[in-house]
Amino acid sequence: DAGATSLTLKTEDVVVNLQDDTRINLNCTFRKENNEEIRDRDIRWQKHIGNSFKDVAIFSPPGGKEPYLVNNAYNNRTDLVAPNNSAIMTLINLICDDEGFYRCWIHYFIGNNEYDEYSNSSVIFTGKFLYRHGKSCGFCQICRIIKESIYLEINFVHLASF
Repeated sequence: DAGATSLTLKTEDVVVNLQDDTRINLNCTFRKENNEEIRDRDIRWQKHIGNSFKDVAIFSPPGGKEPYLVNNAYNNRTDLVAPNNSAIMTLINLICDDEGFYRCWIHYFIGNNEYDEYSNSSVIFTGKFLYRHGKSCGFCQICRIIKESIYLEINFVHLASF
């Protein structure tokens, strides 16, 4: 079938021990096989928030526009690069809400037909137990609590009950 698509995407799950690591790299690699056309701003990293995936960063194919953030929660702690056939989002100064489900989503064309392809990635924190706004939100070393524009860094040690 001449109209069949064979664009392939690859992402990987990320498990972060925050006692050792302070950043995560979300890498989306894609490969075109036929005449797939990816236009500017049609490559996106999204995060599952509430009931749906929301855009975090928008990329273009090689030679296109520079990548940019669309979610203010990631300002000043994200590095975006788009080398050949990749869209890489690096997060630093990790917070509880960085843990969760992400996906790389690509919208593309073959002739007059439009297609969507995506690949999911999970981000899982391990390490010390943490709390945010008084609620448990996972395992990691430091939780940054934002309250009235003041950042409080609090360390909690998780003691397993036997």
